[in-house]
Amino acid sequence: MDGVPSGVHWLVLWWHLQRLYAGLFDDEMEASLHAATRNGVVVELVGNRNGRRDSRLVAPR
Repeated sequence: MDGVPSGVHWLVLWWHLQRLYAGLFDDEMEASLHAATRNGVVVELVGNRNGRRDSRLVAPR
């Protein structure tokens, strides 16, 4: 995807019937749509040079 550094993934978290669910996406738009239909949250995961991952909560648009 243009403009998105490699190693970026989006984690979607949502609750349904008192159970936590998660989905991992390579596409930000797909993750956002998935979260919106399930009233979930999106967490952006970014790899860094040390092989560790940084994360941040993505605000809904």
